This record gives sequence, structure tokens and C-alpha cells, in this order.
Amino acid sequence: MSFTAPATGNRVYLQLSTTKSGSPVFTDAVEYFNLAGSGGDGPAPGTYRIVNRNSGKPLAVAGNSTADGAKVVQQSGTATWTIATTSDGSYTLRYVPSGKVLDVNANSSTAGLQLQQWTANGGTNQMWYLRSTGNGYYTIVSHDSGLAADVYGAATSDGAQVVQWTANGGANQQWQLNRA
Repeated sequence: MSFTAPATGNRVYLQLSTTKSGSPVFTDAVEYFNLAGSGGDGPAPGTYRIVNRNSGKPLAVAGNSTADGAKVVQQSGTATWTIATTSDGSYTLRYVPSGKVLDVNANSSTAGLQLQQWTANGGTNQMWYLRSTGNGYYTIVSHDSGLAADVYGAATSDGAQVVQWTANGGANQQWQLNRA
């Protein structure tokens, strides 16, 4: 048996083998087990307040807008998101007040681009990896760009932009998931 850990996601791959004349013979089939929410380092699906470590403020949509393209910010209050797993071990984050998901506009890989909400369409620009940083905090990383959700400039004010940025381990890129 051999195991290969993937670079992203929560899958563990398994390739079966047998021994023939004292030598291993591997099958062509490779199977995987998706560990998201059940043994991987990601959270269980559910509804959460997603709170920034640096500011103590939750992830929200500006003005609680229900419009496609509304900008994502940090904002005092009780904003909640429903986190669900996808087939590849990543997650979607759905803003409860609007029913829309966290989205990277046009699959951009531009650092500094403000995140938005958009009607769910199954696009990979709406999929995220939630990587544990320890002590109950996660970095939210775009499936496509590999950039992290970041409170721009480590701001602590209400309405501060949440952008995608190169992961650097900063407290402004760490998010605590509190069950709602």
C-alpha cells in the first residue's frame, strides 16, 4: 500500500498493490478518501461567525447587501456564514443574510483584489481551502489563486476591505470559526 498526500485539499490517495514473485505489483486504479470535515484539518460543515484574529471583527458583506458583486468587509455584529464541503475537499462559504457565496471576481489572481459575494454557480473561484493555523484559527485560501483572505493593511475599523493577498501568516489573515 502507498499513500500520497495532496498539495491542497483534504484527500488522501490510496494505490493498492499485491506481491508477485516477491516484488510489489501496483494496480492502475488510484482511490481517494475525502477527509474534509471528518479528520482533515478543516472544520465540519455548519453555520459560523468568521472572526478576524487581528481585529476581532467578523467577516461580512458591506451594508448586508443582497446584490451580486457586493464587497466583503469586516464589520462588528453577528454576521454568519454557512460552510459546506465540495467534492474536491475545498469549501464554499455562503453569507446567510443574502444566500450568496464568497467569490473572487472573474477568477482573478491579482493580489489586493477585494473579495465579493455572488450567486453560487459552482465555479472554482467560489471554492476555498480552510487551513488550520492552530489554536482554532484558519487561513481562508482561494482554490484558484492560492491567495489568502486578508483584512487589507491589518485595519481594525468597521468596513475595512477583505482582499486576497499572498499568505504571510499575519493575524489579519487568520480567522476563527465560531459556531452560530
